[in-house]
Order: sequence, then structure tokens, then C-alpha cells
Amino acid sequence: MSRLLKVVGVLLALIVLAAGGLLAWVAWFVDADTYRRQIVERVGEYTGRTLSLEGDLSLELLPRIALETGAVALSPRPGFGEEPMVAADAVSVVVQLWPLLNGEVRVDRVVLDAPVLRLGVDADGESAWGDIVSRVRRETGQAADVSDGEALGAGMAALAVQGVEVREGAMYWTDGARGTTDAVTGLAASVDHLRSGETGRFELGGRIDAASFPEPIHLRLEGDITADFESLDIGVGNLVAQLGSDTVDADLSVSSTAVRDVRGDPVVTLEGVRLSATRGDTSFGFESPAAQLDVADDELRVPELMVDGAGLQAHGELTIGNLSVNPSLRARVGTDRLELATLLAAAGADASWLDADAAEGAAVTADIVADGSAVVADKLTVKVGQSDLAASLRLSLGDPMRIEARLTSDRLDLDGLLNDESPVEGAAAGAAAPLLAPLAVLHSVEGSVQARVGTLISSGLIYEDLAVDARADGKSVVIEPIRASLAGGRLDGAASMGKADPPPLTARLSFADADAGDLLSRLGLTDRLVGRGDLDLDFAAVGITQDKLRQSLDGVVAVNLREGLVRGLDIGRILDAARARDFAAASVPPDGEPVTRFSRFGASVEFDSGIGRSRDLELVGEGFRAEGEGVVDLPANRVDYRLAIFVAKTPSADGSAPDYEPVPIPLRISGDLDQPDFAVDVEALMKAEAERQLRREAAKRGIDAPDAKSAVQDYLKRKLRESLD
Repeated sequence: MSRLLKVVGVLLALIVLAAGGLLAWVAWFVDADTYRRQIVERVGEYTGRTLSLEGDLSLELLPRIALETGAVALSPRPGFGEEPMVAADAVSVVVQLWPLLNGEVRVDRVVLDAPVLRLGVDADGESAWGDIVSRVRRETGQAADVSDGEALGAGMAALAVQGVEVREGAMYWTDGARGTTDAVTGLAASVDHLRSGETGRFELGGRIDAASFPEPIHLRLEGDITADFESLDIGVGNLVAQLGSDTVDADLSVSSTAVRDVRGDPVVTLEGVRLSATRGDTSFGFESPAAQLDVADDELRVPELMVDGAGLQAHGELTIGNLSVNPSLRARVGTDRLELATLLAAAGADASWLDADAAEGAAVTADIVADGSAVVADKLTVKVGQSDLAASLRLSLGDPMRIEARLTSDRLDLDGLLNDESPVEGAAAGAAAPLLAPLAVLHSVEGSVQARVGTLISSGLIYEDLAVDARADGKSVVIEPIRASLAGGRLDGAASMGKADPPPLTARLSFADADAGDLLSRLGLTDRLVGRGDLDLDFAAVGITQDKLRQSLDGVVAVNLREGLVRGLDIGRILDAARARDFAAASVPPDGEPVTRFSRFGASVEFDSGIGRSRDLELVGEGFRAEGEGVVDLPANRVDYRLAIFVAKTPSADGSAPDYEPVPIPLRISGDLDQPDFAVDVEALMKAEAERQLRREAAKRGIDAPDAKSAVQDYLKRKLRESLD
């Protein structure tokens, strides 16, 4: 952009000088149109280009020299397209006569109607105007080492312009190496009093369409300008600019701007820079005491920058290098005030879950390096409430994007950042937290994330020494390993997620010697078990919320607990009722919460689309042993289980397994999964008791039969034969 501004300034000077020189030559002739051919030839000799003059030339000599033309066009350099490099619908120039005779060019007014300027460089770095500069040097006898500014700036010190007006102009800049074209259209400009060493006023406006801008920008600026036409140094004071687009409006003010060494390597110094930008209801302000644009280094340096806006107050420094080729950014930033809830809301993100008081005092610092291909954040630190995070990351801006991140933290208290009304959805939080964070980061990119957290608090669970490694290939995200100390035990596992919406999820999680009952509750499976032991999950599902998991869960959940209890079931009370043959009492809800304590509980459940079937449930407690099978329907939140409860005959004196009564007490558990009904299956119990009595009677009579029914049949047949004999 700096190169473009330099070229524009030089070419505007060339146009004004050419107009003045042209008038000085034409002024001796009354009929300017007679010399159209000579003008075209003369321009061709100096530039090597073809000048087109359409329409009549109008010339007045007294009391001032006034020249008006029709359409004007200067052909392009070969290789830069077919459109003219310079064109205008009409040009009007008024020059004072007597100063011109004394070698001084005093222009009263220059008006350009619909001027078009097409500039740029090709893929080899050759400029659209380079051939003109070389030819002018040869024609004027200037040395080859004379700069563009010196070649085009001869006689500028004698130039004075009272007014310049540009109507409906356009300027295009083409970069052949990048294959891009930037444009300024609807260009309107005016300059009031432009004379070497004196201050004038200027206004400029237009629409900018640039490849580096996401949307068109409408620009209007004005200020005071002072220029030394001999040295080509320029000063701009009280610069005020307004920029607007479909989504953002901005106001810029610069107290002073100085452009030095234009003929060599220009340096632009800005002081008192203030920028305010508004997007919707959100506003930000940027302020810098000074900034410097060094054309030789192709670099913009801002040693001190302050930012103030919605929920944010920050400071930093930045340098933008390679401005004309491939801009790169180096910055160091830090926050003085960071209100996360306000900032998230300003960014359009949901902040309803955040406890603003808990997040008070948040702070971020980072060193950032960025260019057109990647953003690198080094020494990134974040502190929010009682949580801290240190990170380094690299984001490659390809298609797809790629991220490499390393995160470390002594303590992350996610619960501390949630307000009291924040809903926590079963598997979408709790024990699934180490899965969801890297899945959310990597779901739409490629790359890897490595996280090491000393203490992570999420949904009431406390993870210690958490280690998570995740990688993504654009099709899926794989997390392996997942390791942590959790609920007094160890977590070890792996998981993966695809890119579909909702995403397919698979996981293998093993919790060893942990409070598995609490984990089952937080996973949204059941809150009726309490005990320590092992919990193994090997499952697949579609979606990561509790509802979607319950509807699509496939796989196996295995539980082996010791020294715990089952809520909602009192087997001791059921046994007492069965011994008294008061089976109805076993189905009456007791006062208080019924519980069954156990020394061992084990079961595995195979799920298919959220419906789990178990055939190996075993529950051992004082004076009983239960085994059973049944169905758990998670989508319908229903359960249907049948238990066979075997009562111990006598306690074992040596601690070995006791003997149990041969006839179990059948118990059916059915109904709502949260509040199931418990009932003794009296019919099944009486049938089992009858069969046991028949087998006992058959044994007394010496009948060998595999079951009671056949024993009775054999007994009756024998009695019938005896009676017939």
C-alpha cells in the first residue's frame, strides 16, 4: 500500500507538470486543435505510449490560460492488458499567464472528470510505469541512477496549484504475482491551495475493494497538507477519516503525519493516532502515541498501542512487516481489564453459563506472530478466577486449517466459572469433560492438542494429573491416551469422534478402584448404586449430549463394586415378608429410603440403540445372594428386571460362602427407571415351592426323575399298576 501511495503521488505530480508544460507550449498557438497531432507525437516521444485525444481542444489565452479537452487516454505498457493506463472523460486546466512567462507554474484550477488510473506490477516485479520513467530519463539526459522522484519531480518547486478537483474517478492496482486486483472506485477528491512549503486543505472519498478486505470499505478523509515540491517531503495535519462497510463503521484521526525522503526510501511518521470502530452495538477504541511506516524496510512499527472496548482494556506493541508482498505481524499483548461475559456477548457467543463475578480479574498475555499462512501464539497465559492456563499454539491457515497446541495448567476450575443456573447435561459434562474439550477444538480442523492439567474440576468431579493427547485428520478426532486420577481411582481410556452432525462418538474408558457409583450417576446411566470398584465402558453413540447418548448408545457397560449399597431396594425387608408369607407387605413402600447393602455387586449390560440387556447380574449381601437378568430402556427411561434371591441357611463360621436355600425368592423390578416398582412374584414363588415339595416326596419314595412333573407321573403310573395287579 505504501508503494501504491508513493506511485500515486508521483504520477499525480507528473500529470500536473505535464499539463503545465503542455499549456506553456500550446499557449503560443491560437488554434490548439490544429496541433493535436503534434501533441500526440510529442507525448509519444517522451513516454513511448500512444496518447488519444478525442473531441475538440478548447484554449483561452487571456486573462488566463484555460485548456479543456474531451476524452483522454494513455495506452498501457505491453503485458498489462488492453485498457489504458491513464484515462479521463475530460480535463480542464486553468493557468495564470504572466507567472508562466517567468518560469513559474501557477495553476488556478485542475478538474479531472472520471479519471481512471491503472497501476500495478507483473509477476516479475516490473511496474506499469517503469518504461515511462526509463524513457523520460533518456529524453532528458538524466543519469540512470536518478530516482523515480527526481526523474519526475523536476521543476516541482515552481509549481503552485490553487485547486484540484477529481470527479467520479477510479484507481486499480494489480499484483501479477498474487493474481489480485485492488480497486478504489467512486473516487472524489479536492485540494485547496497546493504550493511548495505552504499549507492547503484536502478532501478524499471513495470505495475500496481489496483482496485483503473481507468486504468493500467506503472511505472519506480530510486534513491539512503541506508539501515541499523540491524535496517531495509531505506533512498532513489534523487528518480525519471515516470508514464504513456493511458490518463495521470506523473513525480515524491522526494529529500529524510526516512523509520524508520520498525520493529515496520514504519514512511515514504518524503521531496521535486514534481509531474507533463499531460493529452492531459493540465499539472498540485503538490509540497509539506514534507509529512509523518505513518503506525501505517495508515495515510498520507501533511501539505502543492501547485498546479499549466491550469488556476489554489491553496494551501492547506490534510490527507489521513485508507490507507490499506478504504482510506479517509480530505483537506482544496483555490485558489490563478483561470482562469475559461482556466480551463473549460482544462476539456473539452465549455467555449465560458464565459466572461474571467468578471470572472477575481475568487476564491474558501473549506473544503473537502471524502472516498469510499461519498464526503462532507463544507464551500465552490465561488467568480466570482460580484457574490458570499456559499455552503455545500454531494455527496454519490452509484448507483445512491445522492447529498444533500445547496446554498446561496447575488448576482449572470449570465449575467455579459456572453460574448457579447453568445446566450440566450428564454425559456432556462430568467424566466426559476430558473428551469434549479437545473434540470441540479439533472438530473442524486438522492437527493435535496436548493437555496436561494438575487439577481439573468439572461437574463436581476432580481430576488429578490429567493427561490428554488428541489428533485430527480432517475426518475424525482421536483422543489417546486419556489418563487421570479420578474419584479415588485411575482413569485410562481413549475416544474418537467423526465430523458428521451429530457426530459419531466411540469411547473406551476404564475406571479402576474408583467411586464408580458416582461416575455412573454423572454419566447419566443410574444414580442408584454406591460403592467402590471398577467401571468399564466400551461404547459407540451418535451425539454428545445426554439425550442423544441415551437414544443411540451401543456397547457394553461393566460394573464390579464392593462394599456398597443399592438405593430404592430393601432385600432384607423383602426376605422378612417372604418368611412370614406376607408377600403383599414386600410391595408396600417403606418409610424412608430403602437400601440394600452389599459386599459384592457385578453386572454387564450390552446396549443396542439405548436398550441394554443383562444376564449376569450378581448381588451378594449379608444373608443372601441374588442373581438376575433384565432390560434397561434408556430412551423410554424404563426398567424390567427379574431377580432370584437365595437366602443363606446359616452364616458361615469360617468366612467361606454359606449354603443357601434351594428355592429362591423371585423379585421383579419394573416401571420408571428413576422410581421403579418392586414386587415379589408370588405365583412363581408358589410354583417353585410346589415343585420343591414334589421333588422331596419323589425322593422319599425312591423315584428318580429329572423334575417334579415326571416324578408325579411315574408315581401315579406305579400306583395304577399296583392297583390293577
